[in-house]
Amino acid sequence: MSNIDLILNSYNIKQQNKIFKELDKIQEAKALYFELSNETKQAFIQKIKPHKVKVDESKVHLKYLKEEIYQELKKSKETYKKTQLQLKEDYKLQTLEITDASKLHIQKLNSIVKQKLQDYDKSISKEALDLNIDEDAVVEIDAYIKANDTLQRKHDKTVLNITKAYYIREKRLYYKYLIMNAKDKQKAKQERDAFLDYYQKEIKNNPGASLQSLQEALILSDNYKYHLNDLKAKHSENKQKLINKTYKEHQRRLLKEKLQGIKDKDQIEAITNAFHETDIIHKRILAHQQHAKALKQQRHDFLMEAEALLQKETTKTNEQKEKDLEAAKLTCHKKLEDAKNKHESFKTSWHKKYFSKENNYLKQEKIKHKEIIKANQAIIKQLKLEMKEAIQKEKPLREKLQHDKTKTITEAQAVIKELQSEQKAYYESLSIEDKKAYNQMEKYARQERRERRKTNFDNVEKKVFKKINPAYIYVIPAYLSVAIFTLFPFFFMTVGSFFKINLTNLELSQFLGFTNYYNSFFKDREFQMSLYNTLIYSLMTVGLLSVVTISMAAWLHRDTKIHNATQTMVFTPHIASFVAISILWIAMLRPDGLINQFLAIFGIKGPGWLIQTNTALLSISFVTVWKDMGYYILIIISGLQSIPAYVYEAAKLDKASKKTQFFKLTLPLLTPTLSFVFVTKFINSFKVFAPIEIMTNGGPLGSSMVLSYWIYKMGRVGYNYGTAMAGAVVLTLIIASFTLVNNRFSRRTIRYY
Repeated sequence: MSNIDLILNSYNIKQQNKIFKELDKIQEAKALYFELSNETKQAFIQKIKPHKVKVDESKVHLKYLKEEIYQELKKSKETYKKTQLQLKEDYKLQTLEITDASKLHIQKLNSIVKQKLQDYDKSISKEALDLNIDEDAVVEIDAYIKANDTLQRKHDKTVLNITKAYYIREKRLYYKYLIMNAKDKQKAKQERDAFLDYYQKEIKNNPGASLQSLQEALILSDNYKYHLNDLKAKHSENKQKLINKTYKEHQRRLLKEKLQGIKDKDQIEAITNAFHETDIIHKRILAHQQHAKALKQQRHDFLMEAEALLQKETTKTNEQKEKDLEAAKLTCHKKLEDAKNKHESFKTSWHKKYFSKENNYLKQEKIKHKEIIKANQAIIKQLKLEMKEAIQKEKPLREKLQHDKTKTITEAQAVIKELQSEQKAYYESLSIEDKKAYNQMEKYARQERRERRKTNFDNVEKKVFKKINPAYIYVIPAYLSVAIFTLFPFFFMTVGSFFKINLTNLELSQFLGFTNYYNSFFKDREFQMSLYNTLIYSLMTVGLLSVVTISMAAWLHRDTKIHNATQTMVFTPHIASFVAISILWIAMLRPDGLINQFLAIFGIKGPGWLIQTNTALLSISFVTVWKDMGYYILIIISGLQSIPAYVYEAAKLDKASKKTQFFKLTLPLLTPTLSFVFVTKFINSFKVFAPIEIMTNGGPLGSSMVLSYWIYKMGRVGYNYGTAMAGAVVLTLIIASFTLVNNRFSRRTIRYY
């Protein structure tokens, strides 16, 4: 016999199956009773259902009928407005195109004239004069031949040295890679050393080394070619300077020889003039002067003609521009008029269709659906009466079914009880060994019971979820937590604010009405000061935080190492405890603390930051901003990173400045993030407590007393719980009202992208 047969034939399983059979009888009896007792009711419900659907459909139709009718008109209005905006936008673009085209045409003409004038000025200027002498004029002069030979030798020597330097560099690199990749590195090193010895003996110190062979080895070196070309260009420039210098010295020497021994000034001047007429440089200067004079006249004539032509073309272009603008305006007006007429025509036909006396669609539909509702409600009422009568007639039958169900359940429960007693007695009669076997089989029986319970639970769950949406069940924990930890305390606090509370004996508490509120607002000087200080503190912290966080986030949102490191450093204070930070700043803000010592370096006497009435609240505001700014900077950075890059690219194409991009693009697109920052910081500033308690205790003279600390002082220190609760209600209402106003404002102005 297999293990499965042993388990199935065991006493445990058999007894359990009998119990399950009886439980099934109970379930069947209940199901049969429910089915037979509700059969008539379900039949009538099925008859009523279609009539209810008709009533609901008619009610929904009546509810949204007017809205549906006006929706057509609304769509027409929206289409008309869109068409208006589009036409106006098209007209603006068209006017810009016409204006830009005329400007471009004039600018093009001006550019052509300007370029022509620049060409004239370039030809007239002295820079256009070429005073370089050809080598043929000095090639036979001994001084030039000697100096040119010296210059050439110097150039050849420089070229050879540069070639050697590049050659040995290339060879060193070659042997470096050869040794790196060679299997026999020792052999490669020996080859390199042999080459270096050869280079030292045959090439480096040998002025007669073959330049051509070295250059052939450097044929693939681009750097060498660039360097060589640069040397050649410098050599040509030096050679031209030598030619010009030699020619001028030669001419001066010739003139000096001709004038030697002559003392008559007229004769000297005549010889000098005759000599200059044969001079190449003098001839070129005279020719350039004559050419420049002619070019100046041509430039003047061209300028006169160009100015007249430009004036004429400008007038013509402006006239054409005015015509085109007028035509565009007329076209736009015509299209706007057509769109308006189309909308008015639709409006007239819409009104005629739905609201005319002859064919009032709205009234007819209302009458029609009201009649449908009335008729179906009458049918439903009649069916309900019939259902009631039928259920009343079936009362004896239901009582009989109830009796049968009770009897079946009682009998089944008695059998189950008997079976359980038998099972217990059987277990007690077993030997120790048999009990062990019994317990082993009981494990399988227990598992089967678990499976049955799970199946029953799943069936119940399905029935429940058919009638109830599962979402409502899932949100019950959240609703309970809100009710227990938020709504109930607020309700208790609101009720308590109307009493003078005695916590030791609540029965002795006295009802005062609005006395606690009246005394706080009109008689308690500390409450008035705390309310004023809270508002000032909130404005200071929110204002400072806004300026600091936005400016720092705009700089820190770049993805570089220095910016990431700075983000980490700025965020670190937010992690620290406010208690620890408050103690740190108390030490720094003492009269002999670090802040005043730093100010003393510049000859400034620092105040008692936390012990003077005019600086205590300001000091706490700075400490709060210093601690919180890292958190809000990261939030704003995430907002900046979510702005699409194409927005800034489009702005750059429109030539928008950095300032314009920041104020016209960045800030509007950051509105959702900034709204979150302002709301959370404003609420946190109203709830501030730790720095006030640790740094100043609300002093000096109440200058740093805020509303939350006043509530603590009245309740926990003064045991005046009713007044403290009144203050807490005021604080809650201020925060709630600000949040509501901000949400309303956000709905109108914020656009999420």
